[in-house]
Amino acid sequence: MTSTLTAVRRGAVAIVVGSALVASVAACAGPTNLAVEQEDGPYRVDISMDPHTLNPPQLATLNFTITERDTGRPVEAFTPVYGALIHDVLISRDLLHFQHSYTDRMIGGVMSVLTNFPVTGEYYNHTIFQPQGAEPQHVRSEISTGTSEMSADLVPDTDIPRFSQGAQLELVFGPNPLRAGQPSQLALFISEKGEPVVELDSVLGNPGLMFVSSQDGEHFGIEQGTAPSRTLAPQAGATPGTPASGATATAMPTRPATGSTPGTQQQDGADAEVAPGPTLVPEVANALASVTARPYATLIPVQQTAMASVIETPAVVPATSYGPYVAYTHTFPEPGLYKLWFKTSYRQRVMTVDFVVRVQE
Repeated sequence: MTSTLTAVRRGAVAIVVGSALVASVAACAGPTNLAVEQEDGPYRVDISMDPHTLNPPQLATLNFTITERDTGRPVEAFTPVYGALIHDVLISRDLLHFQHSYTDRMIGGVMSVLTNFPVTGEYYNHTIFQPQGAEPQHVRSEISTGTSEMSADLVPDTDIPRFSQGAQLELVFGPNPLRAGQPSQLALFISEKGEPVVELDSVLGNPGLMFVSSQDGEHFGIEQGTAPSRTLAPQAGATPGTPASGATATAMPTRPATGSTPGTQQQDGADAEVAPGPTLVPEVANALASVTARPYATLIPVQQTAMASVIETPAVVPATSYGPYVAYTHTFPEPGLYKLWFKTSYRQRVMTVDFVVRVQE
């Protein structure tokens, strides 16, 4: 399922939460305020924060109580959306700080997430959930601590690759500009030491997630990624997650960190079932072909030391893996600058990178 949740501020009613939720007590960083924008929807979301007063950098717990607006009854049944019962996305107003938190637990009618406020300032806070039998819901709130004001000053930077967990991540969307009001396909290409990475882990059951915010914060969206996948058969006579006789600590096969041919590694009789992935528009397909075809530098002899052998320690292949790209489709509502955050996982470590794109009319 791919869907977009958009924040519409016009007509929203800003509810400044009561004394239990908003702390105006002056701390070293100044007063803390939390305001929830309650739109005319079927559900009401009340948010409390612990501690009430922030003094960044600081961790804080956000607690969510969701009720039916007409009856006031608490909502107790939810359908997982993007792999969790509730998501919370905290973005500083200058779009420099991003935090994605989620949970799949509800205790006493309350769902809670732990988030991080790295600096004093103003934050957009987006909450996403789906009551059972209803559409996904998006509630926006704003949290501020201190008196400093923030503003975003974005510069497009899609030509600069990002690095995380030893992997290189590149944004690809073809030579044509992104256009407002129509679906746009983008792809995140992941490589390691010049070789395509085909063993990405899942993120909440997805190949990856993309978060979108316009420069003014008016538009927010989440997109699920799609990617080529490989599903490995367990070792003969072994239950997944249980070591077979004489095996290592996993029932999944392993492969060298570098030098293997993507999609062909087989060990202990395990075969990979390969799914080709999403249909790419010609511009993105051609751009990805250019990226994968270019030569890459290898280590010179003096760098091929014992430390290099540590880097090439065999890695465990997940039962279902993805890569070397993750594709997303999003409709940008207006021309302007947008910031994109991509969340993927490699070797059981989350990678979050961001890019700024320009959308034209």
